[in-house]
Amino acid sequence: MDNIGDWTEGRLHWHAYVEADGSAAERSDRTKRLSRSPDRVLHTPDDAAEWLAEMTREHAQRRRIRLLGERAWAELADEDQLSRDLERDLELLCHGHSLYTDVPRETDRLRLHVEAVDSSECRLTCR
Repeated sequence: MDNIGDWTEGRLHWHAYVEADGSAAERSDRTKRLSRSPDRVLHTPDDAAEWLAEMTREHAQRRRIRLLGERAWAELADEDQLSRDLERDLELLCHGHSLYTDVPRETDRLRLHVEAVDSSECRLTCR
C-alpha cells in the first residue's frame, strides 16, 4: 500500500502484536497474526510509531557498542536512536506499510509486528 488517503480516510489502521522470541518454527506469519486478536489497535501512523518507540524504550537492553569504522561508542536503545527510529518508522507508516522489528533483551528478543490492515482484512470492529 502506498496511498496516504487510506489511513487519513479511515480505510486503514494497524494491528500490533508482541511475541517473545522462540524457534523459527514458532514464528507467526501475517495470516496467523491477523487470525487472532491484536495486542493493540492503532489508528494513525503517529500512534503506531509511538507504540514501537515505547515498546523499545520499555524492553530493550541498553548497552554500549563500538561504532564500526569510527573511534566512538554509542548506546543501543538510547533516546537518540529511539528518535531516529521513530522518524524512519513514521515515514513508512504514513505510506500504509506494515513494520516488523526485533527488540534485543537480556536473554532473548521481543518481536514487534505492526500490521497495516484495511477494512476488508479486519475481522474485528476496530473503527
